[in-house]
Amino acid sequence: MYLQTSPMTTESADLQGVRGPGRWALLLGCSRTAFHLKTLLPVWLWLGLARVALRRLPSPAAEITGTAVLILGFLVVGAWVSLYTVRELSGGRATGLLDLARGIRCAIAPLLVGALATLAVPTLAVSLAFAGAALARIPAVGGALASAWIFTGGIALSVLAAAWLVVGIPALLLQVTAAGIEFPHSLEITSRCMSYVRNRPSYFVAGSTGALVASFLGTLPFFLLVSLSLVVLGGAVDVRNGDLPDPGGLFWSTVALWSHPETWWPLGLWPEFPLGLYRQSPVTPGWLLDFARLVPAFLVTSLFSGMARLYLCLRREIDGVPCGKA
Repeated sequence: MYLQTSPMTTESADLQGVRGPGRWALLLGCSRTAFHLKTLLPVWLWLGLARVALRRLPSPAAEITGTAVLILGFLVVGAWVSLYTVRELSGGRATGLLDLARGIRCAIAPLLVGALATLAVPTLAVSLAFAGAALARIPAVGGALASAWIFTGGIALSVLAAAWLVVGIPALLLQVTAAGIEFPHSLEITSRCMSYVRNRPSYFVAGSTGALVASFLGTLPFFLLVSLSLVVLGGAVDVRNGDLPDPGGLFWSTVALWSHPETWWPLGLWPEFPLGLYRQSPVTPGWLLDFARLVPAFLVTSLFSGMARLYLCLRREIDGVPCGKA
């Protein structure tokens, strides 16, 4: 008698290793995705392009173009990192640049429409609340009508807008992942992600906090790696200029570089710490500053990956969909 075992199907093979990790093991691994150039470089290029648009273009084109680049880049690059994260967790299949680009091309329309649908409701509610106040311009009875509107419809619409934003803004973070990996209908993305936040608020807050902490902890080794690289590169610059490398000077120059507010843009972390130190430092080559900006890009990439992993956990927890099937 032979013991018959059914062969492993392709689907179960793809899901093997994805169903196993618990929610915290899945969330705490978000920094691993940021170590890949396919995820880190797009985020670094996006932040650099937005910074150039905001700092180099004349006003008001700088504000308009830079803000548009930041918002559109957040949606597209976030979906790119999310798609890579999910495919990496599913066994590393279809993680080539062309495969990822095809996936993002299908996700652009649901991304934009879903984001607009999320923001349209509170915008409309606030507009109606403000429009009712214009009744005060009606002669004689305008003041009474405006007051009546503010204390009835105005309050109701304000509460609606505030409640929608409290749920909609966190849900918008999940929509980036949902559009990037599943390509559903735009309104389905909005309703599903908002229901996740509304039905599991404590789960969402705990998962977001875990992803944030894991991203910061995962960025520390990368920060040390880039810092050592900056010291070596600074010494190479000294040698090129005909000087001997000064270890003490290189150390303080690196510290000054990290204290420069431009290094951490757009995160704005420690803009003057140590206070004024970067003002006394020697002139830093621009390419060294660009190289240092890999650290905030790494942190942002880890956060994108963390939100993708949180979406997979919610999908599995609420809908019972295994991570590899999402």
